[in-house]
Amino acid sequence: MNSPPLDALQATTRRCSQFEVERVHILDTFGLPAHAHTGRHLMIVTEGAIVEYGQHGRCEAARGAARFSPVSEWHRIEVVEAPFSCLLVTLHPDAPAPFPEHRLLVSGTPLAPLAHSIAKNIDCNKPRDQVALSGQLFELLAQGVRAVGPECAPDVPRWLTEVRAAVEKTSARPPSLRSLANDVGVHPAHLSRAFRTHFGRTLRAFIRECRLQAAMSALEHSSATISTIAAETGFSDHAHLSRVTRAYTGLTPSGVRQLVQC
Repeated sequence: MNSPPLDALQATTRRCSQFEVERVHILDTFGLPAHAHTGRHLMIVTEGAIVEYGQHGRCEAARGAARFSPVSEWHRIEVVEAPFSCLLVTLHPDAPAPFPEHRLLVSGTPLAPLAHSIAKNIDCNKPRDQVALSGQLFELLAQGVRAVGPECAPDVPRWLTEVRAAVEKTSARPPSLRSLANDVGVHPAHLSRAFRTHFGRTLRAFIRECRLQAAMSALEHSSATISTIAAETGFSDHAHLSRVTRAYTGLTPSGVRQLVQC
């Protein structure tokens, strides 16, 4: 196959917290030259199909296929069913997200709808959208790891959904882990493990995301001082909110407010 002309390959990249996410769309059946990706990355096919050639031999990937690559490897791709689309998620080296230790390609996973939703959200430019995108990426990785593991559990337990909803409503002053566990009748350690398995990050990290979402909304819609917003959304002070905001969006709270006003 020939290499695709520039107008046949469309790619959009967004850096988001501990991830770099790329949406790739190829309009026709072409071959892509040998290349490698940096670091740990996950590819989800959302449309079409490819054949991949690399050091692990030949393999095929169609809609729903998930490929986990824990290290950088050279490979060549041929698009055999077009149009072809995929989502490519690269993890920051220090990201604590779950990831298989060995290269895996799994067909027929239920990840395509979530990956497609993430691909659409790449174009959202508001800082609070970036926080939501980060949460989706953590959950995509968690679902992917469950899909390839022997403990695969496609449905989130109802009690865990209740815990998540309770935390979202009270993120500024959430109940303790023990209190949450008592409310749903499970051990605190089991709650912590289940939350990370199903949602891709710790309960503490999820609380931080909820607080940051609330802070982003307040920065957009409220004229309150940043210190007041920090206190009302559960951050210890202005500096704490600034550190978390910068980590997720690359901007300070003042920068977020200026961007929204512009």
